[in-house]
Amino acid sequence: MDALDLEFEDGSFDAVWSVEAGAHMNNKNKFADEMLRTLRPGGYLALADWNSRDLRTYPPTFIEKLVLKQLLEQWVHPNFISINEFSNILRINKNSAGKVITDNWNYYTNPSWYDSVIEGIRRPFAIVSLGPLAIIKSVREIPTLLLMNWAFKKGLMEFGVFKCRG
Repeated sequence: MDALDLEFEDGSFDAVWSVEAGAHMNNKNKFADEMLRTLRPGGYLALADWNSRDLRTYPPTFIEKLVLKQLLEQWVHPNFISINEFSNILRINKNSAGKVITDNWNYYTNPSWYDSVIEGIRRPFAIVSLGPLAIIKSVREIPTLLLMNWAFKKGLMEFGVFKCRG
C-alpha cells in the first residue's frame, strides 16, 4: 500500500508504529498526515527513523556532502531531515495533539551497523543460499553500511525516535 495514500479510514488505529520508513518518503508532510489521519483521537504514534542533523544550522562539510549523496543514492532516499524538522511536522499537523517527544538513539543503534556486516560474514550461507545476485548486492552494501556507521558516529546522521498522540 502507498504510505502516502493509505487506504484506511480516518481513526482506524489505536496505535501506529513506523520503523525506518520515513527516510524513503519523498513527502515527509504527507507521510505524517497519513499516519496521524489513520490514528484515532488520543491514539499513539511511535516512530523510529534515520535523520540527518540540522543541516541548516550545521551545514555539512565537503566530505559530509559526499557521504550524504552516497547514502541517499545507494538506498534510494529522496532526502534526510533532522529530528527537529520531523518533530515540527508532527507537532503542527491538524490530527496531532501537538506534543511530540523525541530522542536521538545513536548510542543504542550504532553497534548495529558493524553487526550487519559481521552477521553476513558469520553466516555466509544465509546470503549464498539466495543466489549470485544476493551475493553481489550484499558485497555492494558493505561500503554503504560502513559509511552509515561513520555518519552516525560523527553526528551527521541521527537515529530519531518520536512519540505523539493523535
